[in-house]
Amino acid sequence: DSNSTKAFSYTLKFKAVQAGNTSISVGSYEVYDSDAQAVTVSKTGTASVKVKAPATSSAEAALSSLKISPGTLSPAFSPNVTSYTAQVGASVDKLAVSASAKDSKAKVLVSGDSGLKVGANTVVCKVTAEDGQTTKSYTITVKKRRQGLKQRQLGQRRL
Repeated sequence: DSNSTKAFSYTLKFKAVQAGNTSISVGSYEVYDSDAQAVTVSKTGTASVKVKAPATSSAEAALSSLKISPGTLSPAFSPNVTSYTAQVGASVDKLAVSASAKDSKAKVLVSGDSGLKVGANTVVCKVTAEDGQTTKSYTITVKKRRQGLKQRQLGQRRL
């Protein structure tokens, strides 16, 4: 009965989807009780939370394979090598990156693989282990060639 109760207390439970650091915020919002009466939220703020992975979580953050298209990695892929180079033609704007983690529960995030500009571009494959804390980054420096003089002349004639 909200008419006789002056204060309510709620406990919120969260289920973590992965280990790592995050924050939880409680703000002042419009809240109404069951009688459609406005309720004041008196405890607001933000707290940092660190979720630890279970002891059984893997800390493996290496790749088992890394391929690009078009182009060829130099040196050839090795799980222990984290820096590569590749060259692509002037017409290539996006690189298809195929990266597989050694541990199937690890997550792989690729960034910098689109919008390639003439010159050096950096593509990063970041692997986050199942434990949510261990990471390893593989960097590919992609050198995009300039359009050749003959190609430029042909392009101008078409305009």
